[in-house]
Amino acid sequence: MIMLTVNKKILDKILSLYGICGQALSVEELLRYDCEVGEQDREELRLILKVSFGSKSPVVIKFRGGCEGRNARPVIAQQTEFADCRLRNCIPTSRYYKSGQNFAVPMRIEGYDTVITVEDYVENEITAVDEQIAQKTGSLLAMTHNISEQFDFHIENPVIFDPFNDWNDLFDFESFYELAPHFASDDKVLFERICDAYHAKKKLLEPLRQRKRYAVQGDLSDCNTFLSANGEIGLFDFNCGGDTVLFGDAVMQGWFVAHLMNYTCPQTEEYSRRLFESFMDGYRSRRSISEEEEAMIPAFYSLITAFDCRTIRHNEKNLCSAAENGDGELVSGLLQEIWRKISE
Repeated sequence: MIMLTVNKKILDKILSLYGICGQALSVEELLRYDCEVGEQDREELRLILKVSFGSKSPVVIKFRGGCEGRNARPVIAQQTEFADCRLRNCIPTSRYYKSGQNFAVPMRIEGYDTVITVEDYVENEITAVDEQIAQKTGSLLAMTHNISEQFDFHIENPVIFDPFNDWNDLFDFESFYELAPHFASDDKVLFERICDAYHAKKKLLEPLRQRKRYAVQGDLSDCNTFLSANGEIGLFDFNCGGDTVLFGDAVMQGWFVAHLMNYTCPQTEEYSRRLFESFMDGYRSRRSISEEEEAMIPAFYSLITAFDCRTIRHNEKNLCSAAENGDGELVSGLLQEIWRKISE
């Protein structure tokens, strides 16, 4: 196992490279992803450190390893430049430091190639979402989309919430479809009806596929957002940044905010839908949505809800496990639930 460690000599070198003066009083590890020996080009190695000083605000040093996808230095450079563009256009976010002309600096540590970025530490991280937070987050996303379009900004990286990728972090029809051999009798009939409904609704989204893609932050989770001094929502952590269709990003991020965070009220289907509508209202307040897009929203929402990755493969009682283990009662119940949601 490769476990990246950073000693005082390396830390001082990094601070000097980025022109940060002062003695570090403490170093706190915020996040660590290790990887297996020999897998460093394919697996993501990450280390995030918070460095505190006596007389000035802390900074965050991020070490990212690997050479593929979002771990490649050109992608990291684009992500940090994207963040800087937001900051320069009045979007609250953490300030990145430059070493010379570069935000992203390569450094070999313990025989392993990493890319380093340094940014200000952000206070007041959001820990729970309510309707007001959802509305403000939607408004923030719309402003970032406007900037991406205005400056024709791009990041050469796929995003985790792209509805047209073979794989995304929210819904999974492919795994559902692969379960076909496990269904028989009434379950098979219902499975086929669900597939027909999926394809009909997915067809409604096809016009989006041909649209131009722009850069997005890619992950509006509560742990990546904060309240600024004037009460506005800010965002940080651009390591999921990439190109996607902006309206698709709006709906996917809105669903994510409404279903997969911590909340100030008990989470129910009705409350999640209210949060989603609050998010989209905030988005509309800063960026127009066409009639064609408005007509897509119900189908889009039901697709994600019906094939929620938790129902298909992540929950303790998920459809994949139930089908493979021959739990007919659970399979039938989950298929009925999926049918209800795809029919809405």
